[in-house]
Amino acid sequence: MTHILTRFTTGHLSHAVKTGVAAVICLYVATLFKLPQRHWAAISAMIVLQSNVGATVKASVNRFAGTAIGAVLGGLCVTLWGRHVWAFGAAATLTVWSCTSLGLQDSARLASATVALVMLTSSAGSPWVMALNRFLEIALGILVALLMTLLLWPTRARDALQRARAEALRGLEALYEAVVQRYCGGAAPALDALIEQVNAAFRGYDELVKQATYEPGVAQLDQEELTAVRAQLTQLWQTIEALELATRDSRTDTYHRRCEPELGHLLRAISAAFPRRADNVTLGRSAFASTDVDHALAAVDDKVTALRTSGASRDYSLEEVARFYAFLISVKSLVKALEGPVT
Repeated sequence: MTHILTRFTTGHLSHAVKTGVAAVICLYVATLFKLPQRHWAAISAMIVLQSNVGATVKASVNRFAGTAIGAVLGGLCVTLWGRHVWAFGAAATLTVWSCTSLGLQDSARLASATVALVMLTSSAGSPWVMALNRFLEIALGILVALLMTLLLWPTRARDALQRARAEALRGLEALYEAVVQRYCGGAAPALDALIEQVNAAFRGYDELVKQATYEPGVAQLDQEELTAVRAQLTQLWQTIEALELATRDSRTDTYHRRCEPELGHLLRAISAAFPRRADNVTLGRSAFASTDVDHALAAVDDKVTALRTSGASRDYSLEEVARFYAFLISVKSLVKALEGPVT
């Protein structure tokens, strides 16, 4: 309970205060410059201001580009075609097409909203004056939001990446253990739910990476490091997917029991590596010392060689033995991925 209150106080409350302060500043500045609809400045600031610097900059870029395109096209369409319904439809179509053609898909909705403001809110005055006012009001909100997120309790997406990476590793650990339990005959949780959790963790991490690239001070070297970390996580996920594929239709398999207790020691050592990897994400260390698994892996190899030499595999179906070797190859790949240095 204390942890939850601490997170609320330091995270959610600070964001709420920044949003309120930004909205008030927008109203005062818009009044000072006599902008006709000052509420659009406050609305823009509240929409753009996000939980961290990178997310705010990203939202600001999208909204600024959308506002500029919408204001220009709205003013142009009113000048050429007037305020007819068909003209508004044509303007909306042209706006969305322009944004997508320029690679600004995230700005298309904001550009369309600006076109609607310019063409539908009022028929008095020059359309270009109205377009300029809408642009200035929304640009003011964007500027204030950026200043608030940079100057008042700034929170960076880069700081949250470590937690997101650890969360992804915990999800992979749970998925790995479920796959192993299923193969060894235990009661495993639903894999579909665990796979969705891993997907959600990866989506969250990828979104934070995108936000971090918008933050000031992120050099090319930092971006290369983020790419390398994502590649490491992807490699771990792919090895666990291969492990899951190798153990499908294996609930009745018993050949792996001939490798006990050596196989069990190896699988438990791998399980212990995941939390250590999550703890060491910022230390540049490997998930575990090689001796933690080297002895267990060597023992399993010796046991497998002895089984093959003795001809014990002849008592099992070819499919079951093949599944075991596919499982063992995937386990070795996972060990190799986990032993790599934490970037």
